Amino acid sequence: MKKFFMVLFCSIHLALLSDETMKLNRGYLFSLEGANGCGKTTVIKMLEKICADNNFNVMTTREPGATELGKNIRSILMHRTAPTNPRAEALLFAADRAQHFDEIILPYLEQKYIIISDRMVDSSFVYQSYIKGLDQTTLAAINNFAMQDKKPDLVFYLKIDAQTSMKRIDNRNQTETTDAFHQEALEQRQRIIDGYDTVLRNRKDVIIIDATQSSEIIAQTIYQAILTYLQN
Repeated sequence: MKKFFMVLFCSIHLALLSDETMKLNRGYLFSLEGANGCGKTTVIKMLEKICADNNFNVMTTREPGATELGKNIRSILMHRTAPTNPRAEALLFAADRAQHFDEIILPYLEQKYIIISDRMVDSSFVYQSYIKGLDQTTLAAINNFAMQDKKPDLVFYLKIDAQTSMKRIDNRNQTETTDAFHQEALEQRQRIIDGYDTVLRNRKDVIIIDATQSSEIIAQTIYQAILTYLQN
């Protein structure tokens, strides 16, 4: 509780400087990454409200499925009725990402928005390279092409242990239907977490967040980190 109020105080203090930080000289792209059950979707909704309340132009989005084309691709990926070749899967994700960047990410960056995405290219490196063995250099080339050589300014890794992840997913699936993609995540959750640990370790553009904390604390911590990044 003490930590929460310290974070909240710092956020309020930094928000007093919003007259300066609102006047962004460019758009900024941030992504949230982590295994299923880490709370990304809930935290992003909170971040959107916090940023809007502090007069920032903010856009929240997700991968896959943010565009009309992306929704169709997401449906293919999440409701597979037969095994999918890893190369075909990687290209489907890249196609979604290419449309996402062309239709949403780059136009809103030009308008100097703060964009926060639920997953981005690092998820592809975890699932398609670490888990399914595709060559990292080839995967990087495909995604650099799709993203037009643009990368997130910061990546927030919501790190969670396999046991907590499993518990949260089990609780959620009591009322939700488990699709093919989430079923795969359930079966390989520890390996997926290991993949995120490997892909995101020792990187200056990655901030690791303890995802076992409350969503409120996580959202405030990320918001403070974004403000600090903008001020610097």
